[in-house]
Amino acid sequence: MIRAKSVDPVSYFVDIKNAATGVLITSFTLNALAAKLSKNQTLVLRGTIGGTGTAIPGSFLVNNY
Repeated sequence: MIRAKSVDPVSYFVDIKNAATGVLITSFTLNALAAKLSKNQTLVLRGTIGGTGTAIPGSFLVNNY
């Protein structure tokens, strides 16, 4: 389950939760001023649920331009 909300017109906060349990897996903040929102971008989810070390859940943005 992915839920995004905007508190101000500049930032978007994305929470990625386990759909079965509702537990937060990771979150991501997108700053609209820093990101080119008129271009395609991909939010990548990495890691595994319950992972440790390099397998810990996380997210990052990839520019597709």
